[in-house]
Amino acid sequence: SGKYYIVDYNANYVKTEAFDYIDFLDNHALFLLDKKLYIEDYEKNKMNAEGIELIQDTYIPIQTYSKDNKLISTLKSYEITYQGNTMNVDIFDENNHATKKIINLNEGRVSRMFKNYSYFDGVLYLYKDTSKNDLLGKYTCKNKNNIADDTNELTACTIAHESYYQDNDVEKAQDQDMGVLPIFNDRFLFVKDGEIILYDLKDNSEKAKYKSVDAGTYSRVNDLTFVTSNNNHIIAENTSGKFGIIKMDYTSLNKVKDFEYHHIERIGLYYIIQNASGYALMDHEGNVITSSVTNKIRNFNMDAEYLVTKDQKYHLYTFQGESKTPSGFDYISLDTNYFGAVSNQTLNFYSYQNPNKALTEGIKLERSNYYGEGTLAYIANIKGTTVTLKIGRNDNSYDTKTISLKEIEETEGN
Repeated sequence: SGKYYIVDYNANYVKTEAFDYIDFLDNHALFLLDKKLYIEDYEKNKMNAEGIELIQDTYIPIQTYSKDNKLISTLKSYEITYQGNTMNVDIFDENNHATKKIINLNEGRVSRMFKNYSYFDGVLYLYKDTSKNDLLGKYTCKNKNNIADDTNELTACTIAHESYYQDNDVEKAQDQDMGVLPIFNDRFLFVKDGEIILYDLKDNSEKAKYKSVDAGTYSRVNDLTFVTSNNNHIIAENTSGKFGIIKMDYTSLNKVKDFEYHHIERIGLYYIIQNASGYALMDHEGNVITSSVTNKIRNFNMDAEYLVTKDQKYHLYTFQGESKTPSGFDYISLDTNYFGAVSNQTLNFYSYQNPNKALTEGIKLERSNYYGEGTLAYIANIKGTTVTLKIGRNDNSYDTKTISLKEIEETEGN
């Protein structure tokens, strides 16, 4: 067939593709096809992605000698020389005039550290597979990476890292690297190129610019991952410092909420929004479901329609913005008909109907961590008027006791 293949010593194909010519250097293999030159190291890591355009296909040099055996001319399509970690490729025309293409071999060295993407000569290449053969798309950087001999990461133009906006009693606190943002639906990419660019790989177009993005994926790895979903709600901070929410489906982008808020964060299946009026709760469709309150919302109970805020103390509010605990507590936990409140490490229970009436005797607590991970100060499970209470001990164990809330009902005259 006149084609070249590369096989190992056992006659197994190293690459299944056929080429017009294959050449070997000390550290690299050259693959030539349709007047394009592709370079790989001997571990099959690419040194370029799209191939170097050649003018002619004289891959095997043709030398012409005179009758007295003197070299008159050499006809060739390319010539390779090395200078440190730089590969110089001279590309020759029919008159043997050369133009030079420079390959920074450090780009190949750094790119082999990344799964599903590579960087060459100012372009990010995104792949569906880790072997980097199935190209998903590419992004041309505005800010090129300077990759030297001691470089091990991309800094100027790379996959954007995810932010974490949540600071409430419901969501788990995160104090570690959230990892890079995924590609959504095989087309939507967040790339850090000065600002964070939302880029459509299918349309090859820039959709938006952001300062930070919280997509709720939190991969905690720097390997590129993929998310396929028709209902991705992504919180982002625009370049003016305003927060909004975008919905990303298979084919399009839509705003759930305009970029007009001081802050937005997740709390369970809802959002806390902040504007000049204060804080409120919003659902996934962008409907604001509570009145604004002055201080940060820390927790809520949708069935009871109460929420908890905090300044120096925790306070209980109705969804309509009415304060129920003006003096405040050190902590408040919510259930459907009752709430627990802590003062001076003593827990008591109250009904929403009369938050000034409590059990005669409170429960002394040893610990003061009321939410998050680890052994908590208490965990209350309320069914009817009975509380199954787990009390955290300093040795990280729990004691369990049962408490009746009928006393609260009795003091209310029910």
